[in-house]
Amino acid sequence: MHGKRLYWMAFIITIVMLSWADIKKCHDLPWPPRFVGAGITFIGLDLFSIVNEELAGIMAIGIVIAVLVNAGFSPDTCNHSGGTVQPASYESVIPGQTQLD
Repeated sequence: MHGKRLYWMAFIITIVMLSWADIKKCHDLPWPPRFVGAGITFIGLDLFSIVNEELAGIMAIGIVIAVLVNAGFSPDTCNHSGGTVQPASYESVIPGQTQLD
């Protein structure tokens, strides 16, 4: 199979599985940073395929298998509280204080 076609198919299967897991388990729309992470991963695999195309293809298939396994066994995929969100108030940074002194 042609390498580029393999990466596209693996990327599409990964995006579909991430979307399906979010919609089914969380009853919410998929979380966009997961798509960005998957895209960066497959871009990295595409760049790695310059060095060794066979190993990059095997890694792409391994990522798809990992997403399938993680969708079934990950206990808390609905909590997306991590990230770089700015605090809405000072109380989220300094509990018990309403203003900075």
